[in-house]
Amino acid sequence: MHLGEHVLVPDLAGWCRERLPKIPETAYFELALDWVCEVLSPSTARTARVLKLPIYVEFGVAHCWLVDPKIKLLEAIALQDGQWTLLGSYGGNDEIRVAPFDAITFPLSALWASECGGSCAIFQPKASASLFASTNGAFKHNVLRI
Repeated sequence: MHLGEHVLVPDLAGWCRERLPKIPETAYFELALDWVCEVLSPSTARTARVLKLPIYVEFGVAHCWLVDPKIKLLEAIALQDGQWTLLGSYGGNDEIRVAPFDAITFPLSALWASECGGSCAIFQPKASASLFASTNGAFKHNVLRI
């Protein structure tokens, strides 16, 4: 992900279909995200919160999910008036409906490998979203178009 002079690698990235009608042929994206998900660990939490979040604000990323699988927590934040605003914190096995995927409800337990034997998808989107994974050489895109 190239945002100006910044090169970032989000864990998951999403764009509205209107803004990203097809996945680019390049090995990177330059169009600012509509949604990003950062999976936190002790070694990545500071980078995500201190370094990446301000860059996402600068480029107008509307939604961010911070997922901490160790403590089974999802924090959903949205960009409002140039600042992140907490939409909600969700934990354990809650059934959640949260922007930008508030058209569907999904079990938070689908995020935790310990709850599904280590082989589950985040969720199975219906008409509101499609998950694409395309390979371009050695680079794999994890793209969610909303």
